[in-house]
Amino acid sequence: MWQRKQTIYLLLATSLLIALQALPVLLLKAPVEISSDATGMQGMSREVYCALIYNPNTHNYTFGWMTSLAIISIAVALISFVTIFDYKHRKRQMLSCRLCQLLLVVWCAICALVAYVEGTGGTTIQFGLCLPIVSIILFWLAHKGIKHDDDLVRSADRLR
Repeated sequence: MWQRKQTIYLLLATSLLIALQALPVLLLKAPVEISSDATGMQGMSREVYCALIYNPNTHNYTFGWMTSLAIISIAVALISFVTIFDYKHRKRQMLSCRLCQLLLVVWCAICALVAYVEGTGGTTIQFGLCLPIVSIILFWLAHKGIKHDDDLVRSADRLR
């Protein structure tokens, strides 16, 4: 049922979560190191992507905490895409929307934990961090649309 508005919300959320894989989420700044001749040397900063951490100074990619973020965001994108085609089971669609919202909140918590643990010199938020938050809002709107459809069907059943 492509004509439903919640389908558009779910499709937008899926596309945002796929785009999240290529956008930086955080910029971790290294602490300022003082050399032996007392001149301040700025450490290397690292960009945190959804699946890895990129160090632009050494051109190295490292995995670690970020692997869990990639797994969660890809899983949510898959669940969202499958939910689009599950239009005959509105209760399951609503449950899938709530599950995706919960997983994205966990994603944000892990991202905050990474920023706290890894960012000893400071953390700068990048554009990619907005996408899961927008996806949470889109899942809420999709849930609201599915609930409206379910209420409409229930009221039509009462009239029969």
